[in-house]
Amino acid sequence: MHFKTYLLKCLARIPARTPEEVAEAAQAIEQIGIDMIGLMSGMTYEGVSAGEIHPQVKERVIALVNSVKNASTLAEGGINLANYQAFKGTGVNIIVVGTSFDQLAANAVSDAVKQYLSLEVE
Repeated sequence: MHFKTYLLKCLARIPARTPEEVAEAAQAIEQIGIDMIGLMSGMTYEGVSAGEIHPQVKERVIALVNSVKNASTLAEGGINLANYQAFKGTGVNIIVVGTSFDQLAANAVSDAVKQYLSLEVE
């Protein structure tokens, strides 16, 4: 196994609960030459107004962005139409939106089914 591949497997999921831990981990990952460094936000919506990011998550994302010099930064987890702009405002390069698309697609399918069901039989 190539050394960088081995290191990446070891570093792929580093717990970083504080902004300081995020910065330290991101810098270590960048030093081995990784092109993209991401943060799984573990986003929760408790106590957060619409369109905002939980303060602890925001601090961690900003710590990632500020600590990385050459690699692209990525945020993932709990990003939706309501808080997308807030994540974008952190300066992160890449925003991963997954479940939000699933929810939008499910709503579109549900609406289409309702339209078919409402048609009168001729």
